[in-house]
Amino acid sequence: MPARALVRRGGRRLAPVLARDIGNARPWRVFATLSHSARNAIESDLVRITVPTLVLTGERDPIAPPRWREQAARLVPDADLMVVPRAAHNVATTAATEVANAVRHLLALDPALTDR
Repeated sequence: MPARALVRRGGRRLAPVLARDIGNARPWRVFATLSHSARNAIESDLVRITVPTLVLTGERDPIAPPRWREQAARLVPDADLMVVPRAAHNVATTAATEVANAVRHLLALDPALTDR
């Protein structure tokens, strides 16, 4: 995805972060990782997850379209889907408060999760 598209979707404040991350990881490594991600279909692995799971995504996520995120949540036996309004793909960094609250809620539903 061109950096311009990411900036439009994730906000201009993310452009310097993206540029720094690519520089630190080296562009060839970023390309290799993205190529692997595109080839690695995880759907068959999702059904093997045996713990309560929170599928988190941003409403403006250009990488995981709505249909795929819904499918992912359906494939995990005990999953909840949370779509954070106005957030992009990197929802944990662009909507940290919402993500933290969602994780707290998930942990409160099953105290055994915090005993591990």
